[in-house]
Amino acid sequence: MERARLFHDGTFSATAHRAWLDRWAVGCVVLPPGRPDAYARQEADLVPDPTPPWPEPVWQDAH
Repeated sequence: MERARLFHDGTFSATAHRAWLDRWAVGCVVLPPGRPDAYARQEADLVPDPTPPWPEPVWQDAH
């Protein structure tokens, strides 16, 4: 839970997410083709949002 607290405690934001990625040295975020659960939805919603200049898509296929 230590690493996933951000997704469960109501503090998720683009800024908090970026700090979390940096803290845990996360280099890639993988989004599955299916519908994400409520917690993953917050992270998935950042991908098409141009407001934060990250995350930057690096690969995509039909799935």
